[in-house]
Amino acid sequence: KGIIFYHLSQYIEPLGFLNKALIIDRKLRNYDGIGGDLGTIGLIHMTQSKFPVALKYYLESLSNFEKTKKNQVVEALTLVNIGTVYNEMGNPSQAMANYQKSYQLFKKINHFSGQSSTLTNIGIIHFKNKNIKEGIKYTTLSLKIADSLKDLRSIARDNGNLSAYYTELSMPDLALVYGLKAIEINKKIGGKKSLGINYQNVSSAYLKKNNFEL
Repeated sequence: KGIIFYHLSQYIEPLGFLNKALIIDRKLRNYDGIGGDLGTIGLIHMTQSKFPVALKYYLESLSNFEKTKKNQVVEALTLVNIGTVYNEMGNPSQAMANYQKSYQLFKKINHFSGQSSTLTNIGIIHFKNKNIKEGIKYTTLSLKIADSLKDLRSIARDNGNLSAYYTELSMPDLALVYGLKAIEINKKIGGKKSLGINYQNVSSAYLKKNNFEL
């Protein structure tokens, strides 16, 4: 029930149910259950941009999953969430460290979609740190995995990011190739929110070419 309320963006009631579940799981020493409860509480706080509070719950969640090693997919996803919170808090080095741990865990358990999304996150951190070539390297690795999975949403995501990265490197021809591919896919899958960003990237690439018409 707590999860249903969360998706309805009603925060107080799900927290009440989750805290009750947490009490029960603590009494039973159900560490995976504790980790799940704490992780969902962290997610609710992250959604409200309460990043320091979210981080506290995510870190405790992770420590419980690490005790059992029975649910390593969720453990890896928790590391991704921790990285995202650190990034939102302006701590890219801690974000990178947690993304890298997540990637290694996804790699260990052969979770390919997890590998792809985490490589994308690592690429974004490199881009923000002005290590654009490294950003391209990791995003290209992500795209290769996404292509093998035929994951159109991830393929569009990575093409869009590469468009921005190549524009930043003043390589507008490559930027246009990736940007137009992202637009094509997002039109196909209904990725309306991403399309706006794609159009901005393509516009920037055209401007780099001194071509002012889309």
